Amino acid sequence: MAEELDELPVEKWTDSHVSSWLRTIGVKEQYIKKLYEEERKYILIRCTCHKLATLARAEEVIWHRQAASLHS
Repeated sequence: MAEELDELPVEKWTDSHVSSWLRTIGVKEQYIKKLYEEERKYILIRCTCHKLATLARAEEVIWHRQAASLHS
């Protein structure tokens, strides 16, 4: 895996690559796990916020269409 890390651009690293790299620089396993858990929470929150924003925009479009149909 170490050779692969040298050849692969950072933008293409997976969770596994990051974990391997953290181990090679001496980060303890408990901190790697904690970082992984926190990252998952962040991704979940970000996805939830995006979905809520998308739903809000969709609801606004529906509301405008209904309002327009009432005025027609």
